[in-house]
Amino acid sequence: MKHSLVFSRSGIYAAYMYDIDTLPTLSQLIKRRRKALGLKQADAALLCGVGTRFFSDLENSKPTLEIDKVLRVVTLLGMDLHLSVRDDRMDMEAQ
Repeated sequence: MKHSLVFSRSGIYAAYMYDIDTLPTLSQLIKRRRKALGLKQADAALLCGVGTRFFSDLENSKPTLEIDKVLRVVTLLGMDLHLSVRDDRMDMEAQ
């Protein structure tokens, strides 16, 4: 875990950054965030626009999850997911 300050248009806030190298790591972080927000799985699922079964599968690291729904859950629980490229062999400006 890394701690840093993030500067955005809406202000400055503290952020915790985690290295996510496996689905179980992501699942654990989502579960911890849900609990920190005081939400039950059913409430979190409703908030995120997904089914309770999907939310349970996500927290239990089911390998066939739909990535668009996973990203929606991450966003709506107030988290950001970032991707870092480890070398310079990708032109991020090219489309």
